[in-house]
Amino acid sequence: MGSAAAAVSSFGQGAVLFGNYGNSGPIAGTAVTYAGAGVPAGKAGLLVGPDFSAELLYQTGATYTAIPSSITPFLGSADGDVAGLAGFTTPVFAYIPGTTALGGTTVSLEWEAFNNVSIGGDAAGTITGKSGPFTIVTSNNQAPVANDFTTATGFTGFTVSAVPEPTTMALVGLGAAGLMALRRRKA
Repeated sequence: MGSAAAAVSSFGQGAVLFGNYGNSGPIAGTAVTYAGAGVPAGKAGLLVGPDFSAELLYQTGATYTAIPSSITPFLGSADGDVAGLAGFTTPVFAYIPGTTALGGTTVSLEWEAFNNVSIGGDAAGTITGKSGPFTIVTSNNQAPVANDFTTATGFTGFTVSAVPEPTTMALVGLGAAGLMALRRRKA
């Protein structure tokens, strides 16, 4: 019964074909790479590999909400595997809540990549990154015909880096508070 309800609800929503690799080859400018800093040694600038997943987020009010059915793995046999298409994902259908099944709804999206199996990937110690916001017009949920993640829609490649440990952030905050106290004391 639960799976039937899930299947029915997906057919009541518009769809996008989520991924940056199509049947005709990679779409230029959309690969996901490690940042130049805040990544494991030797990984800076490499394309992310199969230890990463991608997830699509859609705008609801002022925030972006994850679409759990959109999670898809990255290709390649290892980070930096250009021949194996590291930095790219195979497209999957993502159904956008609150849109019409016939398509034609303009939605604002973000794409998140992370090396953590949990949805969202914001846990401390995770390597993650998000694209900038971009807009896509949904297509008919029965047959999305094109890969929507192109530079024409405003989607561009992005980088991933480590999420700071909470203790690091706390120490930064305490240091800033201490500097402010010293400045006040001198004034």
